[in-house]
Amino acid sequence: LKVPDNSWFRYFYYSFEYLRMPLFTVISGFVYAMRPISTSAEQKKFINRKIVRLLIPFFIAVTLLCVFQAITPGTNAKLPFDKFWRAYVFPYAQFWFVQGIFIVFILVSFLETGGVMKNFKGWLLVFSVSILLFYTGLVKITFFSLDRAPFLLMFFLLGLGMKRFYSKLFDNKMIAFCSLFVFLIGIGYQQFLYFNDGVENHNVISLLTILVGSTGAFLLVMMRFYNPALAWIGNYSYEIFLYHSFGTAGSRIFMKLLGISNLNIYFTICLI
Repeated sequence: LKVPDNSWFRYFYYSFEYLRMPLFTVISGFVYAMRPISTSAEQKKFINRKIVRLLIPFFIAVTLLCVFQAITPGTNAKLPFDKFWRAYVFPYAQFWFVQGIFIVFILVSFLETGGVMKNFKGWLLVFSVSILLFYTGLVKITFFSLDRAPFLLMFFLLGLGMKRFYSKLFDNKMIAFCSLFVFLIGIGYQQFLYFNDGVENHNVISLLTILVGSTGAFLLVMMRFYNPALAWIGNYSYEIFLYHSFGTAGSRIFMKLLGISNLNIYFTICLI
């Protein structure tokens, strides 16, 4: 929406920065664990389904967005026609998530067929390794968003563990108390940095991502919050994620042509 840095919209965006995508990915892992795979035959079908449900819509959405941005004045970013290919194989706009989560599904399928995470200790070990991979930033390959896969893998595994070992994790009051304590400390420090113009270097960002993202998602899942309207919208979450740029950018450009500059109207129309 191109809002100014001192806007409350920017503050709202920043305040949920370490919770939005982690929670989205935790839910993905939680849902996967409802119907997990365990054999090589299931793995083949699983990967084929992910190609159909993730990659084909991904290629369609990327193509449409690249064309839309190339021919529409006033868009936030655009690629020249001869550079379109880069959007398919490197991180581009929100589509890095699709590339990264596909890699995660491939990795998890091998972990599952190998029986690595059948017990709590095995899951905890793999989850801990994923945290180290993310925090250290060892993966530097940007091809197909491989460098962002550890971030998604960490939260996907967290969601998987929440479902698979639900009673072990959620029936423990000490885990709940510690999660709340760490979340409040993390979110409090994040707010402190915002209001004091603090510098967020790689280590700080990574640590806040781990602490706020994991504990925040844990607490939200523990609440078992349910809302029929949000549940209905949730059925279309992947489509919304893929195509929301058309609604937000298109609405902003159209309202600008009409001479509308009020950010509250921008936000309302774009949200609708």
